[in-house]
Order: sequence, then structure tokens, then C-alpha cells
Amino acid sequence: MTIDATRMALDAGIDGFAHLFMDRPHTDAIIAAIADAGVSSCPVWCSTPR
Repeated sequence: MTIDATRMALDAGIDGFAHLFMDRPHTDAIIAAIADAGVSSCPVWCSTPR
């Protein structure tokens, strides 16, 4: 998912996210938009071998 898709989902009234954007680092604005919308999120953490 991208930040732009995240914004579109928020604008459409989504209730929650199962995965968050990965296309670029978060901004204060997108975090505030998610918080202000009151949606739930279930971030998925992943790691790669070193």
C-alpha cells in the first residue's frame, strides 16, 4: 500500500487497516490523518536476514 492509497482509503471512510504503507517513510500529516479518522490499524512487522 502507498501513502496515496492510504489517504484515498481514509477519504472513502475505511474503518481500519490491516497493512500500512511501505512506499516511503511516514509523515506527521499522514499519521495525524489516520489518528484523526479514528481508524484501527494492525501493522505488520517484517524483517530480513542480515
